[in-house]
Amino acid sequence: MDPQEDEQEESRWVHEVKKAPTPDVVSGMEVDKLTQVVEQLLDAVELLSNSFGSLGVDPCDGL
Repeated sequence: MDPQEDEQEESRWVHEVKKAPTPDVVSGMEVDKLTQVVEQLLDAVELLSNSFGSLGVDPCDGL
């Protein structure tokens, strides 16, 4: 296949992504949901950190 044909084929799949409009006001329910998700993420990070610690591995070693 010709490289130019490859580029044309690939360009058919590229679409511009537009940002959704951000509301000026955020409902309390949305804040509560976001808070729950953040708390779940923090719990998961703590569990992973504890798992690495029990294995004697520092998860930040490669950084």
